[in-house]
Amino acid sequence: MIFSTIKSLIIAASVLLLFSLLGGPLRAQEVLTLDAAVAQALNANYGIQVARNNARIAENSAHPGAAGLLPAVTLSGNANYNNNNATAELITGTDPNTGAPILVENSINGLQTSSAGGSLGVAYTVFDGLGNVYRYRVLKSQAALTQEQTRAVIEATLAQVMLGYYQLGRQTLAYALQEQSLARSQARLAQVRNQAQFGSATGLAVLNARVDLQADSIALAQAALLRDNARRDLNALLGQDIEARYEVETLLQLRGDLDWEVLAQYVRENNAELLAAQEARQAAELNLRVAQSGRYPRLSLNASYGYNYANNGPISFARTIESVGLAAGATLSFNIFNGNQVSRNIQNAEVSLANSRLQYRETEQNLIRDLRKAHATYRHNLKVLDLSQARLEAARLNFARTRDAYDLGQATGLAFREAQLNLFNAEIQLNNARFDVKVNEVELMRLSGLLLPEGE
Repeated sequence: MIFSTIKSLIIAASVLLLFSLLGGPLRAQEVLTLDAAVAQALNANYGIQVARNNARIAENSAHPGAAGLLPAVTLSGNANYNNNNATAELITGTDPNTGAPILVENSINGLQTSSAGGSLGVAYTVFDGLGNVYRYRVLKSQAALTQEQTRAVIEATLAQVMLGYYQLGRQTLAYALQEQSLARSQARLAQVRNQAQFGSATGLAVLNARVDLQADSIALAQAALLRDNARRDLNALLGQDIEARYEVETLLQLRGDLDWEVLAQYVRENNAELLAAQEARQAAELNLRVAQSGRYPRLSLNASYGYNYANNGPISFARTIESVGLAAGATLSFNIFNGNQVSRNIQNAEVSLANSRLQYRETEQNLIRDLRKAHATYRHNLKVLDLSQARLEAARLNFARTRDAYDLGQATGLAFREAQLNLFNAEIQLNNARFDVKVNEVELMRLSGLLLPEGE
């Protein structure tokens, strides 16, 4: 009777511990929710930060000025000073007899001359076959492409975070189940020792119970290692201290509304990889237009307003020159022949466009294949979940009856251990089946482009 009470207390303690691990009021550590983990990853994950910075660079580069749609305005200035020894022949008149100029040589040491000036200039390409317009559209398309690539990186990272979170939950429950199994073995050993004292059990039975308890203790240590390593993996994804400790929620809410037809439609409309391939195709089409613009003439306008001053020294007839004014001009050019470079550029752009169309179709095909496989696995695991639930119910009933028979001396320790392991394996299988379904849901949501929270 006393040992039966001890056994009941041990089992009750293990149940309370399991309740604590499942998120009950006895939890001693902070509980990290999945939403909080996702928010932490969005703010601190290194890969996500790098992807966002790349998207920001692409957005900054998609500017009209980078495509030549805005005029170029330059402000320039210059100043020069010279100090030289010079010899000059000056014309002082004309010989009346011959009509030849009369030259006088003049040598000056330390001849100083200087000049200074400045101008404000504007240049603008009025027409280049609309190449600048298409180049700007290419930059905008590339920025959109980078945005989709960034979203794909964020979604893949968030999928890893969710899988890491669920893996920690899986290992947390596995540890709790292993601890509960250890408590059963401890109660069995206490009961066998009590029976041995009164001669109703042999020393071999005690030894067998002790061996089973030691095996469960080793398994519990292994479960603790797997749980702690899962937490370290999640910490790395969250960009925080690797040894940060917390608990996670282990009560799973399965969606149950992942219909194939709806998911397939979402893939075509929202999947970041497919949208990126679509943007790449559009950029290739625009690059072809840019290449074709080389066949058209180019018209450029320029204007400047400037001031110039020059001091030429005493040996020049124009000792100083000062000018200020406006200058304007237009340039019209047409490429007649440049080694067929324009034709080659057009041909290469056409090939690139064909490749981008093929890559889009390949990406679409691969995504539909991946969605088919993921959905088939999801449906399979739902069936496994139902079977695992039925198996657990049978294992619980079998263990309860075997334990009662063991208490009455009608079942051997081997039968008790077998029923105990069957129950533990059924619990682990159900635990794994539940988390497997949740993992499948994450993959289906990622493929459908529905993983990111609203506003991201």
